[in-house]
Amino acid sequence: MTPKQIWLNLGGLGVLIALLGVAYWLNTGARAVTGLVEMLRTDDAQARVLAA
Repeated sequence: MTPKQIWLNLGGLGVLIALLGVAYWLNTGARAVTGLVEMLRTDDAQARVLAA
């Protein structure tokens, strides 16, 4: 494997880690509360249990 390929792979992994970090940040803490409250108001019992 050439050094260029190695750096491209590492760059791709870095981008993936950043995207996963952003997804985690958006779906945790105070930012997730509004979505969870909406899920509690649905008619779907399973969604309410998961939100609780």
